[in-house]
Amino acid sequence: MRLRVIVALGLVLSAARSAQATYSIVACERATRQCGVAVQTDNLAVGASVPTVQAGVGAIASQFETHPRHGVRGLAILAQGLAPEAAIRTLLAEDGGFDGRGPDARQIAIVGLDGVSAVYTGAEAAAAASAPV
Repeated sequence: MRLRVIVALGLVLSAARSAQATYSIVACERATRQCGVAVQTDNLAVGASVPTVQAGVGAIASQFETHPRHGVRGLAILAQGLAPEAAIRTLLAEDGGFDGRGPDARQIAIVGLDGVSAVYTGAEAAAAASAPV
């Protein structure tokens, strides 16, 4: 199976002796209509909140300050036939400041079954990604 990687989010490397990195990858393979998400970070148990995949719809990764509703809600928007870019705009508009953080603290990547993808990195998330660890 040839898997086409669509999006990688937020690679952060430190100048310390050992590299530290946080990233997510979302992908869909058009021929088989299979989608997946991979996450790597130093936070424990991110698999419970960062990746969301739904058969026949697509895949989402929401990182940095993860909003727990973004995955399920984003896939529901995709299932209605909207494009990934529209899904991200809707998620950000409905964010509501979960855990005292808003869209500036979010990173979102979303891909539909057709391989169309969209990404968003808020200003706070971008600043954290470029800061030395």
